[in-house]
Amino acid sequence: MSLISPTDKNVGTLDGVIIDPAERQARYLVVKSRRWWTTQRYLLPLTPVQIESESRCLHVELEPDDLQSLPKLDADRFPPFSDEDLISALFSSRAA
Repeated sequence: MSLISPTDKNVGTLDGVIIDPAERQARYLVVKSRRWWTTQRYLLPLTPVQIESESRCLHVELEPDDLQSLPKLDADRFPPFSDEDLISALFSSRAA
């Protein structure tokens, strides 16, 4: 899914969502950006986005030149969502 800036420029693509399992909340969108021969992944703090289902894109409040100001994804810091994370999310004291 493409991420589109307020000026209708392509910011990158949605490459994932970082979820805090204990809090049961999404925290970041992972933005994949390809520049020349490199690919970088950045953490965009979760803010309201506008979904355009027809064109399969998300409108975000970020311009392509602002990507470098975001933290880069450190895969070691955010391991994949595990079965243990699922149990924690389902049975945490915050569960409804």
